Amino acid sequence: MKSKRIALYGGSFNPPGNHHHFIAGLLLLQFDEVVIVPCGSRNDKESNGVVTHQERKQMIELAFQDITGLRFDWHDLDNGVFTPTHELQERYNGDDEIWHVVGADIIIKGRTDQSKIQTSWKNGQEVWQNLNFCVLPRPGYNLSGEDLPPHCLEIDCHYPGSSSQIREKIAMGLPIDDLVPETVAEYITENQLYYDLEHLPRGQSQLAWKGFFEVKTRQTDGGARDVVRTTDSVSLLILLKDLQEIILVRQPRVSMITDDNPDGMITELVAGRFDVDLTVKQLAAKEASEEVGATIDPDRITLINDGQSMALSAGILDEMGYLTFVTINSSEIEATDRIFGVEDEGEQIQRVRMPISDLANYVCEDVRTFALIQWFLRTQAA
Repeated sequence: MKSKRIALYGGSFNPPGNHHHFIAGLLLLQFDEVVIVPCGSRNDKESNGVVTHQERKQMIELAFQDITGLRFDWHDLDNGVFTPTHELQERYNGDDEIWHVVGADIIIKGRTDQSKIQTSWKNGQEVWQNLNFCVLPRPGYNLSGEDLPPHCLEIDCHYPGSSSQIREKIAMGLPIDDLVPETVAEYITENQLYYDLEHLPRGQSQLAWKGFFEVKTRQTDGGARDVVRTTDSVSLLILLKDLQEIILVRQPRVSMITDDNPDGMITELVAGRFDVDLTVKQLAAKEASEEVGATIDPDRITLINDGQSMALSAGILDEMGYLTFVTINSSEIEATDRIFGVEDEGEQIQRVRMPISDLANYVCEDVRTFALIQWFLRTQAA
């Protein structure tokens, strides 16, 4: 039987990135078999201890799940050990030709016997002289032929990214979607991996949770503080001039559920978030159509506070809110009351008509509603 050429692609994969995925696919074109060999904890790699072996194993499975033909060697992660390369070679010794995939960073200076393999690896000189190496380029490391070990194959592949770069971006609260497979990014977010508050620089933040909104932890002089991040919003007060009424909406809100309010009902303004590419006035008009059945030209809407957005709860929330106002006639709004809202978003909105004469004594449930009503009463009085 003809012997096979087997590539042992070892590394920490902490976390696995798109660059690992690309290299694995490239190796399959060069070798009969490719084995992903995640290493266990190493004294010279503190980052390996940031996540558990099981978490790394799950990320690796997610990262390479769409590449057929790969094998995985879980020996180190399952047993909590680190296998030196010479022992790994012994484990795979047989009739097949074994090649160890390494980066140029541990090959450089080989001409002077000062490569990391020769100086830092166990049995390094013997490994250098006798094993087969498949060498991959690394940014910033320019190899010459004299640096290469005796039994060597170079593969020309250039793909941006590194695990350390991915970890650094996570620690800074920056997106990593361009550096890791989508499934890996989701796993990191869901399990809050690589969050090291102690070493987070002052003024920088990192993602702690992501869903409809994000929770980020920012380092300050007083220590780490959580901030809820979400899109900005617009609220609209509608005046029916001919009927001398304002239009509010009443709908269930999960955050308002209490023992006294089990359905979470609240009366508030027509409002929406900037999850679409619209101007403030355009968004206000869009929400008025969806929530109360009003047809409004955006240019008729007035921006309150000179169009400056305002903080809603600066101690914890970074959302900024715009307040707006419009005057229309009853002919510009649907005559029949019904349940309004976007069905796909689960909205169940009722219109509330309130005479202007009742506003002075109206007790608000929402701070934006209170602010706009007070602005309106002051404007009317003037």
